[in-house]
Amino acid sequence: MNRLMRQVFQILVASVGYWGASTLEAESPSYSAAYFHAATGSTGPATISLFPLVGPESKVDLPGVSVGFRVLGFSPDGNAICCVSAEPPNPLDGITKIEFRPVRVSLVPGSVGFGGISYLTTSKTSSKIFVTGWVGSLPRTRIECGAFEIDPDAGTFRSLLSASVAGCGGATEPVSPNGKLVASYSGKQLSLIDLETRAAHVVVGVRAL
Repeated sequence: MNRLMRQVFQILVASVGYWGASTLEAESPSYSAAYFHAATGSTGPATISLFPLVGPESKVDLPGVSVGFRVLGFSPDGNAICCVSAEPPNPLDGITKIEFRPVRVSLVPGSVGFGGISYLTTSKTSSKIFVTGWVGSLPRTRIECGAFEIDPDAGTFRSLLSASVAGCGGATEPVSPNGKLVASYSGKQLSLIDLETRAAHVVVGVRAL
């Protein structure tokens, strides 16, 4: 994640409290930095390297992850990653969830049909997932892009802010962890859009590169 996108995400998280949303609780004090090694034809399966604050580095093999997977994000507890495949024949196969302990690979219910996902945010208070990207079908007879909420428990998704035309309804950047805000760039200016009222508030001092 580059410096600008770190700023965007930090602003989204900070804005949760400012806009009167529920307070985000601290995660477990046990953290591990992690690095995803993509699978290649010559080096074998994909792996996750874990770097705990205490103790040695460890690696977890992910034999079910093929070449072409791209990591979108980690679960709030750090025990799983969400990926998408860019491989043929179908780039709309949905989001793959890979759990580490034990290793288990599964399709996220409700995510089939999504392609070109730019950002993924996981809720800290439920199993819901928020994505920015496009959803459609093959052949591409109907496509919408923007911000969406995926509910794996119900196996469904719904649009938070989307459109079938260029611009994605303004939802072009990450959704906040509580699903109430989405960042948007327009004219090199960053704004936060309230997903309930559709009101846009310009963030002063942060501009697109």
